[in-house]
Amino acid sequence: MSTCYGSFRLVPKVKDIEYPADDPAKSIGVIIFGEPYLIEVETHVLDNITYVILNSPVFRAQTKADPYPAHMDDLSSAIFYSTWNQAIAATVRWNPTVGQYISRQQLPRCTSSHLSPSQSPPGLSFFA
Repeated sequence: MSTCYGSFRLVPKVKDIEYPADDPAKSIGVIIFGEPYLIEVETHVLDNITYVILNSPVFRAQTKADPYPAHMDDLSSAIFYSTWNQAIAATVRWNPTVGQYISRQQLPRCTSSHLSPSQSPPGLSFFA
């Protein structure tokens, strides 16, 4: 994965948006129900923010209007958010010098459970 500069933001690829090709990065491996899956990754740097663009069938099932599952009480949303949290944690592990990761949702709060204390960036913050 290329080096992240300043802040980074993860972007899940959804099915109804065409994304331009960007800088390919190492795929992220996640474990769902004991089975390994790969998430394809590309990066794009703009204005001191590194966008980590994630491509997986789990994310491609969503749309531009609804990029995140509406409910968090079913199996498909559990799979989505487990994949999302593991992708955030992998990105933090690959970029230990990243200054901050900001999420405007409470949903990825479990990310820190995938990291050791020495791996969490000083600016790992979540707010609604």
